[in-house]
Amino acid sequence: MTVHGTMMDSVNCSLGSTVDCFNFTHENATAAPPPETGPRCRWPAPTPNWTAAFEEWQWAWHAHIYLFPTLYLGLSIYIIVWFVTGCSKNATTGNGGFRGNRKTSRLNATLHGLVLVSCVTRCIFLYTDPYGTRKLLPCPLGPVLWSCGWPFITASISVLLLVLLETTKMSLAPPKFQKPSTLAAVIVPSLCFVLVADFLVAYDNSTKYALLVCQAMFIIWGTLLGIGFLVVAWKMRHIVANSKGCFTSQEVGVQETSRLKRLNDIVLACSVIALALTSINMYAVISIYVSHFRSGYTSPWRWMIFQTCQRFLEVSIVVVILLAVQGTGKWKGNKVGPPSSAATRGESAGASLNNPV
Repeated sequence: MTVHGTMMDSVNCSLGSTVDCFNFTHENATAAPPPETGPRCRWPAPTPNWTAAFEEWQWAWHAHIYLFPTLYLGLSIYIIVWFVTGCSKNATTGNGGFRGNRKTSRLNATLHGLVLVSCVTRCIFLYTDPYGTRKLLPCPLGPVLWSCGWPFITASISVLLLVLLETTKMSLAPPKFQKPSTLAAVIVPSLCFVLVADFLVAYDNSTKYALLVCQAMFIIWGTLLGIGFLVVAWKMRHIVANSKGCFTSQEVGVQETSRLKRLNDIVLACSVIALALTSINMYAVISIYVSHFRSGYTSPWRWMIFQTCQRFLEVSIVVVILLAVQGTGKWKGNKVGPPSSAATRGESAGASLNNPV
């Protein structure tokens, strides 16, 4: 209310009765909005003008919000079936149900569990309240569900790298750093910090830089994982080269070599996709904290292309992770030829792959 309006109201009140003046002031007092309390979910990520964007996207929006959650749902069902099958084998055989020794079996189950959480949260969010456009999920449940996606995928990639190192008996770091306990000491606090940061930003937008710390941490983590998978792929390529002609049976040698090549391709694909996913999340951080991107609404199609690429890479990395786990479980013990310089190298290479997951 302007100063002129306030003065006129005071004059009118003075000319009227005392009761009218009391009613006027009481109505103004009750009309004032109550102070804002509780979570506000003012997330700093730029979004398009939804009304204008829906008109531009038309069918593309519906294709996006139904295709990707359906893919996440299919992957979730696959992992649930994997767990049920493993538990049923455990009940009938009593040997753990899953392939491999106890250590790798636990890593395998942990990996599938992390991927399952990522897929289920993505599926629920996109089916129920895609990108918060329907306002159906209460705050901060919606943003927390959404934020679980990438961190849990990164954690599952970390477990996969440890599984590959355990299976192939390779080494990328000192032995004390290649232990499940060490990896758990990194993953658990990181995921807890993500959840805490989401709740902080939901209640106080001034703490949005806590998300910057999370994003930077997982960008560095994802980059190191991508490089680690590149090193594993390079070492596996040398194992393939050194194992040629070292098997007692040519048929067995060709079969095992082709399997190793296939696993090598999967590991290389995992490295490329992990680095691409890290790069696109780096772009997301820039779009949040650089003023050039933060001002006003973002372009509808730029936002759609970015989100589509991100969802595609997430689905791809989950598929590659599951293929890699399946590939590491196909190795069986094979007899190698008499000891020679080449055969010895091939025997050590074959022996390093005799511990299926």
